[in-house]
Amino acid sequence: MRITGIIHTRNSAGTVDRALRSLAWVSELIVVDMGSTDGTREIAVRHEAKILDAPVVSRVDGIRNQYLQEASSDWIFVLDSDEYLAEDAAQSVAELIAEHGATFDAFAIPRFNRIGDHTLRGSGWYPDHQTRLFRRGSVQWMDAIHQPPHVLSGLHRLYYLEPPNCLHIHHQNYRDLHDFIDRQVHYALSDTYSSDPTQFSFDEVMARAYRRLAERRDQHRHGVRALGDRGDVLLTDAVEGMRAEHAAIRRNADQRFRARHV
Repeated sequence: MRITGIIHTRNSAGTVDRALRSLAWVSELIVVDMGSTDGTREIAVRHEAKILDAPVVSRVDGIRNQYLQEASSDWIFVLDSDEYLAEDAAQSVAELIAEHGATFDAFAIPRFNRIGDHTLRGSGWYPDHQTRLFRRGSVQWMDAIHQPPHVLSGLHRLYYLEPPNCLHIHHQNYRDLHDFIDRQVHYALSDTYSSDPTQFSFDEVMARAYRRLAERRDQHRHGVRALGDRGDVLLTDAVEGMRAEHAAIRRNADQRFRARHV
C-alpha cells in the first residue's frame, strides 16, 4: 500500500520540520511551496521531499485540487504546515485502510487545536474532524477558506473516526490570542463572497461571526475563554474592535455606493 503525503507551505520554516517528520513513513512526500524565502524549501530538501512551485494565493484550498494530481499513490494524506501526526500514525493509517479501505474512500480525522500551549477541547474546536486521508481522485476542495472537501463518491463513503482513542491531527493554530484575532480578520478579508448584492448580506455575515465567537468564548465548553481572565479581556477587546471595524466598513461601502449612483 502506497501513500503520498502532501504539505502546502508559505514561509513555514518554524513549523514544517515537525510536519515533515510526522510523515516520514509515507511512500512519497510532496511539498507544494508558495515562494518561501525563510528556509522552508531547504528543510523540505533535507526530508527528501519533492518540491512543487505554486503561485502565492490568499486561499490555499483553491489550488489544492491541481496538486493532488501530482500524487503517484492510491492514497493521499494532506497536512497543513502547522500540523503534525503522532509517532504511531503509520500503524494507525495502515490499520484504517486495511479495515475500511474497501468500503470507504475518505477518512475524517479528529484534530486537536491549540492557542499557545492550551489545547481547546470544545466550543466547536473539538473534535473538528478533517478529511485529510483519502483515495486519489475521491475528493475535491472548493475555493473557500476552511471548508471541507467534497467527497465525490458521496458522504456514505466518508468514515468518521471516533475520538478519543484514534488517530488525531495536532494543529498548532496560533501563537497567542493576538495571533488568533489577526488571523480571523485575515480569513474574513480573504474569503469568497457573492458579487450579487441580492445574495449577500454583510449584516448576516457579521451576525454569524459574532455567534461563532460567542460559542468559542463559552468557558463551560472549554472554549477560548477557558484561557482565563487575560483571554476574556482580549476577546472582549476583539469584539469591540470588530464592531468598530464593522461600522467603518459599512460607512465606506455606503459612501462608495452613493458615489457610484450620484
